[in-house]
Amino acid sequence: MAEETKKIDVGGYALRARTLGEGERTFVLVHGFADTMDAWGGVATTLAGRGRVVLLDQRGHGYSAGPPGPYAWEDLGKDLLAVADDLGVGTAVWIGHGLGGIACLFAALQAPERVERLVLLGTATEADAEQENWCREIIKAGRMNALQGIAHSIFGPISRKQVEGTAGPLIELARRMETLRAEPITARMTAVTCPTLVLAGENDPAKSKALADGLPNATYETLGGLSHFAHKKDPAAVTAAIEKFLG
Repeated sequence: MAEETKKIDVGGYALRARTLGEGERTFVLVHGFADTMDAWGGVATTLAGRGRVVLLDQRGHGYSAGPPGPYAWEDLGKDLLAVADDLGVGTAVWIGHGLGGIACLFAALQAPERVERLVLLGTATEADAEQENWCREIIKAGRMNALQGIAHSIFGPISRKQVEGTAGPLIELARRMETLRAEPITARMTAVTCPTLVLAGENDPAKSKALADGLPNATYETLGGLSHFAHKKDPAAVTAAIEKFLG
């Protein structure tokens, strides 16, 4: 199985990307907020047996850098397309979790000819007051204690879990996510017309159903007994849903 990891300059800052597997079909996997490409684990390994898999650390995450803020949603889509350009990816199946799903949606808005299909896991384009407050806590904690503060705001003050990345860009991304309550982007997604699978863990608080209802060519499926990180808890279930969708 061919595998390569490299840094890609996308316009003044570099993103880490990894490719594995070979085949006619390409899968681009994009992780969620405060995660890294490693989150895809078993999903990436299985899909690499069916085609070429591209993984990346989003701006400010893992070993990827990030520019000064503020950020626009379109910037995240441009990051993905720049990585795809460098790696010679034409048309692909774009698979995103959470914030990564939003990045995939904006890549689809900017270059619809590059998107064969979309798979969006735990992705929401609007938020409620609880999710808005969660983002505000991340911003506050990150400003006070950088990465350690961000980790404690997500995992709890006594958790030893860490967040890999750079605090500044992560705070800017949290600021962008905070706006989803006052400025939902669901209505903008009606222009995304490619076949789309919206997956949600049965116990996931993210408002994925509203996104599925707003997409003109979407299928909505829930994964029983799973929550927001379904791809980590049960990669086999997520992969099976993807394979069923792709036929």
